[in-house]
Amino acid sequence: MAPRLAALLTLWVATPAAAQPWRSRPWGVGANIADPVGVTVKRWFGDWTALQGTAGWRVLGNEELEWPGPLVAVDALVHLPRAVPRESGVGFSLHAGVGAGAGAVRSGCWFDSVAEFCVDDAAFSALLRAPIGVDLRLAAARVEVGFEAVPAYRLAPAPRTTFLGGFFVRFYV
Repeated sequence: MAPRLAALLTLWVATPAAAQPWRSRPWGVGANIADPVGVTVKRWFGDWTALQGTAGWRVLGNEELEWPGPLVAVDALVHLPRAVPRESGVGFSLHAGVGAGAGAVRSGCWFDSVAEFCVDDAAFSALLRAPIGVDLRLAAARVEVGFEAVPAYRLAPAPRTTFLGGFFVRFYV
């Protein structure tokens, strides 16, 4: 364990700044695949922090996939270790953050990975989010890929805990 931790700390501190494409290209744009399905944008504010936005359609269901409505969300993220690639041009970090989302849900009954909820008429949807994810950056290609799990608390309609997440890919412009 100690040699791995020492190697991780060395990588974290000693990586050259020239291998950090998000310093000169801090905007990443791409696709989010899962819940919601749509576009994702990320803006870096240094080696540790970023804002991430997602806009798309919720995907809910148990045996059949349903598309109950749109969702737009923004999250503030912290990355550990710092988001810097090794000399090989590959970087890896974990991230965690907080955020919020808003959207709409059409009428019907929906299973959202935790419980079923029903909406009589189309309704406003709001939730608080706590994304946790894994990022892999390929500096030469200016690409970031990863997975994110998002525990959330749905405020409206039908307040309760829920869960979102999926895969993403972003290209830095």
